[in-house]
Amino acid sequence: HQKLAPLSFRGPYLVREKEGESETLVPAPLNLLGKESESDKSKWEELCRLSPGEKVDCDIGDGVRLPSSKDAQGKKSLFGSYLTFKDLEVVLSGGDLSKISPVKAKDLWDFEFLVGIERGFKTRTALEGLLYSISRVRLEQGISLAVEVDGLEAGMGLQSTLPFGGEGGLAYADKMNGTIKIPDAPELKPSSDGNIRFTLTHLTPVHFKYNWPGPGEEVPGITGSRVISACLERPVWIGGWDSVNNEPLPLKPFLPGGSTWFCEADGDRAEMIGKLSGEKIGEYCEFGFGEIAIGSWNDEQ
Repeated sequence: HQKLAPLSFRGPYLVREKEGESETLVPAPLNLLGKESESDKSKWEELCRLSPGEKVDCDIGDGVRLPSSKDAQGKKSLFGSYLTFKDLEVVLSGGDLSKISPVKAKDLWDFEFLVGIERGFKTRTALEGLLYSISRVRLEQGISLAVEVDGLEAGMGLQSTLPFGGEGGLAYADKMNGTIKIPDAPELKPSSDGNIRFTLTHLTPVHFKYNWPGPGEEVPGITGSRVISACLERPVWIGGWDSVNNEPLPLKPFLPGGSTWFCEADGDRAEMIGKLSGEKIGEYCEFGFGEIAIGSWNDEQ
């Protein structure tokens, strides 16, 4: 585990310049389903939400409430699409999904495929048998990455260009004013049984020290929570580079952004849990991992 001393980060988040204004984009919650528009492949239509369904016996236990929706037929997850903070707030509060406009990844970046060969440091000639291929992400015009940095000394300047990415290519960096403001949680009101029900959506990838929680277990960092169901994707494996020992860091499994838990808790936890929107849970929080948003779901409809 690498240490950042007084530094801490939030993000990175995608930022889109549109009509002279900057919009921050976050991964769409995985409890959203929709159909791709036949007239415009960059748009989604007929959006709906998944929520915990009836209890079933399955391979992860008996009486498990898997995510379901009566409107799910013929629709697929929005994994790989993004929402503005304004649209995210609509989703978290149970608002009208016809008013949101998810953005597909293909409208934000493209892949650039390259082939190379390793070169000897001393001879500066190609090494036999060390051909490799890579794919690089090329952001579209008007799309950038934003990272919020805390802990910098007053007056500390920012380099206008800096090495970025696996091959250390140069990227242009600019200072932005303001802060990344995650939407506040909607009011969490106790149901007739005295419990509050809320969603927890990961906005940046999260790594839990131990196993991911199962039904009835507590989400690490959310005291008093009880998992009812979840919409999760397969893990992404993230490593890094140990600049002190000059060696790669081992790959570890992270839940990707957009992963969503359906939870409940005692009613007296409502205020505490509502304040967690925009906080970070899990490991490596100072690096920007584990940022969450809190929403609501209703089990009495």
